[in-house]
Amino acid sequence: MRSLKQILQYNKLFAFLLLVSTIYIILFTKVIKYKSNYNIKDTILSGSITSISINGNKLTLEINGKEKVIANYYIKTLEEKNKCLQATKQLLEKAYEKMKNTITPKFTQNLSNMVQKISDGKYQKVSIHEEKGLIIELENGEYIPANLLSIGTIDQLYLSLRLSMLEEISEEKMPIILDEAFAYFDDERLKNSLLFLNEKE
Repeated sequence: MRSLKQILQYNKLFAFLLLVSTIYIILFTKVIKYKSNYNIKDTILSGSITSISINGNKLTLEINGKEKVIANYYIKTLEEKNKCLQATKQLLEKAYEKMKNTITPKFTQNLSNMVQKISDGKYQKVSIHEEKGLIIELENGEYIPANLLSIGTIDQLYLSLRLSMLEEISEEKMPIILDEAFAYFDDERLKNSLLFLNEKE
């Protein structure tokens, strides 16, 4: 067991090393000064809006242009707030339409292919309906909302959704964590799902 004297010596040595390190950092480390691509006199920013929020009378926009910018605007009147809300609504509707016309068709096709393989052809096609949400085409050609399916089938659909979303996000192979994903699968569903996951590797 170390004596009190040794412990105090170690403490003094540690304090000395800390002091020397701090002085070194202050004297020899270059501090990188950030230079903005925008001028302080700029009144127009061009770029895409990635985030919009209204909190009380404060409107916050996150814009990706020459660089990432967070702009705050304080709304003065109720009429002004209403205009901001209307503009936000229009932007969201525009983004939704763009998503429907570009991402959704590819995503639903990919999702349909996965569901077809995992269900061994029992379910052919998955579509996104504006009112009913996810709808599934049965073998007889009829469409039913996903929430009317059995728990096992909904779990199959949920697994397909996650895998399809992964492919949409990145072309690289990414890890996926499955927590009791097969809990309600019967033997046939489990076999088809495992064969499909094995093919995906």
